[in-house]
Amino acid sequence: MSGMPLRLLLVEDNEDDAALLLHVLQRDGFAVTSSRVETAEALLSALDEQGQGQGWELVISDYALPQFSGPQALALFRGRGLDIPFIVVSGAVGEDAAVALIKSGANDFVSKSNLGRVPQVVRRELADVELRRRERQAAVEKQELQSQLAQAQKMEAIGVLTAGVAHDFNNILGAIQIYADLAQLKLGKGIPVDNELTQIMAATDRAAGLARQLLLFSRKQPLELVPLDLSHTLGELLKMLQRIIGERIEVRTEIEPGCRRVLGDSGGIEQVVMNLAVNARDAMPEAGTMTIGLGNVEVVEAYCRGILGARPGTFVRLFVQDTGCGMDAATIDRIFEPFYTTKPAGKGTGLGLSVVYGIVQQHRGWITVRSAPGAGTRFEVYFPLAEESGAAAGAKRRSVTELAGRGERILLVEDEASYRAVAAEALRANGYEVETAEGAVEAERRVREAPGSFELLFSDVALGDGNGFDLGVRVRALAPGMRVLLTSGYTDEASQLGRIRAAGVPFLAKPYALAALLLAIRDLLRKPVGG
Repeated sequence: MSGMPLRLLLVEDNEDDAALLLHVLQRDGFAVTSSRVETAEALLSALDEQGQGQGWELVISDYALPQFSGPQALALFRGRGLDIPFIVVSGAVGEDAAVALIKSGANDFVSKSNLGRVPQVVRRELADVELRRRERQAAVEKQELQSQLAQAQKMEAIGVLTAGVAHDFNNILGAIQIYADLAQLKLGKGIPVDNELTQIMAATDRAAGLARQLLLFSRKQPLELVPLDLSHTLGELLKMLQRIIGERIEVRTEIEPGCRRVLGDSGGIEQVVMNLAVNARDAMPEAGTMTIGLGNVEVVEAYCRGILGARPGTFVRLFVQDTGCGMDAATIDRIFEPFYTTKPAGKGTGLGLSVVYGIVQQHRGWITVRSAPGAGTRFEVYFPLAEESGAAAGAKRRSVTELAGRGERILLVEDEASYRAVAAEALRANGYEVETAEGAVEAERRVREAPGSFELLFSDVALGDGNGFDLGVRVRALAPGMRVLLTSGYTDEASQLGRIRAAGVPFLAKPYALAALLLAIRDLLRKPVGG
């Protein structure tokens, strides 16, 4: 049997009339699969099968049956709330009765004397059903997208707030760190407060780590994206992961051979894996199994619907799955919000998954989560493939005593008063002559008035009246022999950091240790101008 498939439920007591109706439909191109009922009980039973995969697409009912009527059949049908057409076909109904049927919810009425009209009515009603189905699907997808957009806007607003807080926090931490460095340098090792100063510096390092997590969430922490073999990165990480997770958790791996390289930051991706693994561990307080997997995946258009950031193409998929307690829908909706946690007080900062979210966004990937109470959780992270390019080099560290200046003149530009004061004091204490400026306008004026007076411009990127990068360009035009060193508590990778790296301008992230500052300055001053 060929033609347009149609699953038809017939409410008809006359077998010959039913056969004639089926013949008309088949002659017009329908491949009909039908079932005929004559009583209310049989109709209800057949309609109940609709929810069990029977899938009726159309109901055609006679008006007058021996045991019940077309209007009664229509009432029973409407009680099931099914969105399929209900058409009355009868030879003994007047115009008033037909109008009443339509008002009661029937889709149409056709006289048995005009059965040739039935296929036309069926096609129209089936098309209307399909249109309504598509409109409902579009409404659902629209609602999902609006929900995703609202979530993204909320996360962006929180990100802007946390980035601002972390930036100011870094300025404060930087001042504390340099003051502690200075105090230890002036007082010398072995003094009664040496241990206390060491503890202060250790505490600022921990606080700086918290600030970095905030910046990673807000996507303001610069990442060094280079081609990475995640199989190698994950293999190295797994060597230490079991010690962190503990023996009560079985760690399994599913790493496919031949994984493509991604454009990523090794430290950032390691933090993603560690945070997801720790989250999985905490979901299995007694025991359980954690599976970490990696492989290439081809993402299709249909998958991307309703997933913010998802797009078709080839990606590397990392997943972390546990057999733990799982999460309900309300928890999943908030799982990536910073400071949101389901752990007891004092057992977590609530930043782990929000940091994961931020790092994944910076990698131009996306993350999904599937979970249910008692059924475990599966996080999946999708990373774009890398273009073949080079990698970044690391930096060396020296002790403060080896890095003193020789009277070189530095113009320090910083709009944060406390940071400006402590940085100037630290540089003066280590052999440099320092003049300070609060902003870009004042700094440019000083260079313009005496273009040969300074060997180095050391400026914050974010200034109240401009930015350090543009200031550096103008200063180099006024005094070609000046070197430029930039610093910041954060730099937006989409703008300032890209310009800084493209121009090859040295950059020092806040908060920095005194030794790091002195090393950066000494190395820069030793380079030939333009080198």
